[in-house]
Amino acid sequence: PGPGGGGPGGGGPGGGGPGGGSSGKVTVIDDMEDQNGSIIPNAGMLGAWYTYNDETVGATQTPTVGDPFEMTALSPPRGSSAYGANTKGSGFTTWGAGFGFDLNNDGLTKKAFNAAQFAGIQFWAKIGGGTGAVRFNVGDSQTTPEAGNCGATCSDDFGANITLTTDWKEFKYSFAELATVNWSKQNLTAIKKDALYYIHFQAAQSMAFDIWIDDIAFYE
Repeated sequence: PGPGGGGPGGGGPGGGGPGGGSSGKVTVIDDMEDQNGSIIPNAGMLGAWYTYNDETVGATQTPTVGDPFEMTALSPPRGSSAYGANTKGSGFTTWGAGFGFDLNNDGLTKKAFNAAQFAGIQFWAKIGGGTGAVRFNVGDSQTTPEAGNCGATCSDDFGANITLTTDWKEFKYSFAELATVNWSKQNLTAIKKDALYYIHFQAAQSMAFDIWIDDIAFYE
């Protein structure tokens, strides 16, 4: 399985649960309106969007892996939102492709971000075409190679299988709802939200994809 955690494997819940008991306070990770690839430096976050894939020969993904990430204009806009994050591609046959960002990375070192004050993550998403089955993954100190702890559980991230359509939909997941695919057979039971490393959105192998994400945030 790839760095996003083995791909979607199925439709899963169409939208996350209400994340019961939340206060409603939101800390924006990125609203995309500045059009650049950097997330917003709220609450000590530091990172930038990037694409990744399994390097299948002849496969294509835009933006290209390693290129600076820029936001894409929404046509039509989604309410007051004029820009979103988008990746599209096809032909990846090993484990797939995706995109996302680190939560505490100065460009030299990937470090943990303490999200203990938050109850979960919310975002808007849709597809422009291709597969609607997407894996939403959150890497923590149990699954991120750079944390130095994972071994067999590297990349078996906590997350959720989401089903996207061509209409924008808001998804909201409490940390308690997130689970691993468990292809590692290590039965990790709970995400360590005081040591998060990245958030990824991944399409499985052999699927054409055109994924759009907007207004991603932590909520309390």
